[in-house]
Amino acid sequence: MEDISRPNQFYEKIFGKDVLMQDLKQIEGLYGTAFGLRAACQYGSIGVRALEPKGLRAFMSTDKGGKKISYQENDNTQRIIFNTYLIWILAMLNNETLWEESQQIAKLLLDYEAGAGKARKDRTNNVNQLLDATSSKQFLQNMIPIIEDVVKEGKDTTNYENLGKKIHIMLKDNFPYFNTLIKFQYALSNK
Repeated sequence: MEDISRPNQFYEKIFGKDVLMQDLKQIEGLYGTAFGLRAACQYGSIGVRALEPKGLRAFMSTDKGGKKISYQENDNTQRIIFNTYLIWILAMLNNETLWEESQQIAKLLLDYEAGAGKARKDRTNNVNQLLDATSSKQFLQNMIPIIEDVVKEGKDTTNYENLGKKIHIMLKDNFPYFNTLIKFQYALSNK
């Protein structure tokens, strides 16, 4: 991954220069607004963490739950906010390949739901429980009913096994960001 020195460079890389130029004014208003300058300085330096966009924490899973992500395709302001959240999460994870992996996981979960027939509600609940996990251990436990359903259908579980391995070896600090990235990709793919 080439060096990114400004958040807008990452935004441009993922969404393109035209989209960046169109959204620039609103993007700049979002960066660094979750913390005041005093709180940001308490981290010891002003880095990516201090640039957390305002409102993102509400979407991250906690013991008290997290705000459900719903995406309105024609809402330009929401699109810019979500794109900014996604870029910040990717910067925190410091792994550009997780972008495509999170999209593939979202598609995998949507395919799992779609294959349910009358049991669709059960599968939707299983996916929601998975995405609401607050720890990697809980995420892995919540994968079990999904994998059991896939096995019952006689389908390949390799993608689920790979996801489980990725979550298992992931740094504990990175899990909440990666899970939130999957939640956003799932919402964006489920429009």
